[in-house]
Amino acid sequence: MIRGQSLKIGNAVSESDLHDAIRRATIARKFVPLFMGISDERYKGLELLLEAVIRYLPSPTDVSNYALDQNRNGEKVELCGRIDRPFVALAFTMERRMLCKLSYLRIYQSVIRKGGFITNANTGKKIKLPLLFTRHNDGIEDVDEAHAGHMVAVYGADCESGDTFTDGSVRYTMPSVNVTALSVSKDLWRAIFNCFEWLSKKGSYFPS
Repeated sequence: MIRGQSLKIGNAVSESDLHDAIRRATIARKFVPLFMGISDERYKGLELLLEAVIRYLPSPTDVSNYALDQNRNGEKVELCGRIDRPFVALAFTMERRMLCKLSYLRIYQSVIRKGGFITNANTGKKIKLPLLFTRHNDGIEDVDEAHAGHMVAVYGADCESGDTFTDGSVRYTMPSVNVTALSVSKDLWRAIFNCFEWLSKKGSYFPS
């Protein structure tokens, strides 16, 4: 999975090689990254999860994606990253910061701009975008626009996870996410916990 020369005795595996290897194995469905942590009302750990989505999962421009055209009885429409196509994005999570609510969108087609309008295809509501943000490990950053493949946070969007947004010129909705049955048993989680507990007793395994 990692280049052979990096595994030679005395050669450390670089961070970039490790990330590339995890991405290749994840996309090939041979590896599933696990993140240990708790997401509470302050959304602790959300930043690392979003970074992992960008780093390890394929961008919408890397794979074939489809929307359902509600004007044509749910006919499948292939999406692409071209800027001259109708805007399509999916709301996948929400976050409350102080007194405001941020909605995170994954853009599948075209571009979104600060000050513009988008339409919730599930409710028909048109929404103005006074602010756009991108999320990083060290916080959020105000941006003027975002393109296909990007994840962006919008302020003031009245929506739910799974809602589709467009520019209003089409009535596309993204298919429902297929959530498979629990693939990691409680017994495995207990084994992982016991392993970390055992390692924690070996002081040399964890840097101070």
